[in-house]
Amino acid sequence: MAFDIAEELDWSSAPIVEDRRRDYEERRYQTLGSIGEHLHLLVFTPRGGAVHVRTPCARQAGPRAG
Repeated sequence: MAFDIAEELDWSSAPIVEDRRRDYEERRYQTLGSIGEHLHLLVFTPRGGAVHVRTPCARQAGPRAG
């Protein structure tokens, strides 16, 4: 998934939660939001006024196969 996926996310309705599961040496956040007709989980870090998407942590949300 491309880095510019964050631009397509509907940020107005996306809940944002800080990921504190471990020390990442920078603040890391998770959000769940719509991109088109699909729900996606996006993990990102704010850097210098921009959003840095942590790949491969931008993916379509849904039940896991298997």
